[in-house]
Amino acid sequence: TNTCKDGCQRVAYLESTGTQYIDTLLHPLNTLSFNFKFKYVQQLSGYNNIMGCRSAAGSVSTDQISFTHGERDFNHDSGTGVWVGWGANQVNVPYSSINIGTDYTCQFDKDAFVLNGITIATGSDYGGTFQTSNLTIYLFCRNQNGIVVNPSHSRIYYWQARNNNTLVCDLIPVLDPQGVPAMFDRVSGDLFYNAGTGSFLYGL
Repeated sequence: TNTCKDGCQRVAYLESTGTQYIDTLLHPLNTLSFNFKFKYVQQLSGYNNIMGCRSAAGSVSTDQISFTHGERDFNHDSGTGVWVGWGANQVNVPYSSINIGTDYTCQFDKDAFVLNGITIATGSDYGGTFQTSNLTIYLFCRNQNGIVVNPSHSRIYYWQARNNNTLVCDLIPVLDPQGVPAMFDRVSGDLFYNAGTGSFLYGL
């Protein structure tokens, strides 16, 4: 297991250009909650996921946990916004103030989706029948039945997951002792490297 025992350098963020991603190794659970900070750097075609997993496209995957922003939504087209999915349901929430180049904090669980302290959707909007699976949650894209879909050109500054309010994953961006960008989990002590192609960008 790769760790930071030989010394890592904390950096401000990891940035994916669309081909880099992190596999958190966390399975979707109805009792999970998330706290993270992100920024969209550039609009890509299609949907632009910050995090997620689901077994199939659409709103029929009972193991779905997903947050994405659509290509049209960045243009603030009428009736568009962020897509939030939990279990066998998802909702498109009109939210006109997500913009390229702006930092956002997010708290997300089965009960509420909160951006920069504003609740923009609740579980009654997006929650559905939920069942866990052997999929794992990816960052900077979505894990769709083991296939990377809906990548984003985005930055993540930190990403935390709790299960029943117990912190189970606390990822911060670092350079490992060899200078390779990674996410360091302050809970397990493990390093999580790029599972895609190319190399993460980062900010000091």
